[in-house]
Amino acid sequence: MVPLEPAHAKPSIFPTLYCAIAAAFGLALCLGVSAADVKGDLLSRYESGSQLLRSGYSRCTITAVYRRENWPAYKETEGKRTARLIVRRKDSFVRVDEALLQENDGQPVESRCTVLCIGPKLAFRADRQMPQSAFELSRIYSSTENLPGRIYSEFRIIAGALAIQGIPVADFIRDPSIHVTDVQELMSDGERIVQVNWADAPGSEFRSQGWIRLMPDRHWAIREWAVWERGKLPTAADYRASRGQVDYEGEHNGVPIMKRYRWWIEEGPEKKVSMSETTEVESIQFGTIPDTEFTPAALGIATPREVHNGYWFLALFAGGVLCLLIAVYLARTIRSRT
Repeated sequence: MVPLEPAHAKPSIFPTLYCAIAAAFGLALCLGVSAADVKGDLLSRYESGSQLLRSGYSRCTITAVYRRENWPAYKETEGKRTARLIVRRKDSFVRVDEALLQENDGQPVESRCTVLCIGPKLAFRADRQMPQSAFELSRIYSSTENLPGRIYSEFRIIAGALAIQGIPVADFIRDPSIHVTDVQELMSDGERIVQVNWADAPGSEFRSQGWIRLMPDRHWAIREWAVWERGKLPTAADYRASRGQVDYEGEHNGVPIMKRYRWWIEEGPEKKVSMSETTEVESIQFGTIPDTEFTPAALGIATPREVHNGYWFLALFAGGVLCLLIAVYLARTIRSRT
């Protein structure tokens, strides 16, 4: 009898598959921890190094003039802004007074003045058409949640040293939808620069990437930044980036003083500028600002609470009278039928 040879079992792919999955999971975990470590270290360095900068610009008044180029949607190409800020832990205030200039016979003429004011409980806008001297309350905002970001975006000089696209640097780094891909140490014109390269995390509703250049020897003030569509190379024909750059001149108690802020859109491999806004700072005053500067009364107009209370009273009174008349009518109709 010929002995039977043992059958050779086919090698199973599952151990290999399990090993591959475990290796991939381990690599992803390591990369996640590494990315978290990079973010945590960067955030710690920024928050500890920028305390003086953030404290200095938490109470200040900035007066600046700006000029827009290639903004077809705006008739006014020049203007003057005075921004007042109070930033505190429990409550913050921002007020921007903007006088828009429109060319008339080749001369810039003040066309209107707008004041946008945001407080912890009240946000409003007031306008004054020239040559009228009195402000009028044009809008009361029901929610102040997203307004500070809008102010930082539209009135860029306020956030020049502290924020990118309306978001303070610390909040930007802390945002879980932002993935810090790399942190580099550079030298530019003899200045030490920390460049933070970032991209929107996979699955994010946004598809952007870019970099921020900070000056650690100047309390981590922003030097410049760039944002463009994720995956688009600067050499591509459809490349389009938003850029910002801040110049400083002198210091105040160690705080670098902003002198100029430039924002622009560049397109294509030639980096052609399609739209820009340049803001020149005339003065910055650091120090305490009274809270009363952020009220409608400071502009000589009634407070929104008084205005709204008046409207609500009239509406409730009219509604009450109407309900009473309807009740009387129904009562008489029922009696007449019985």
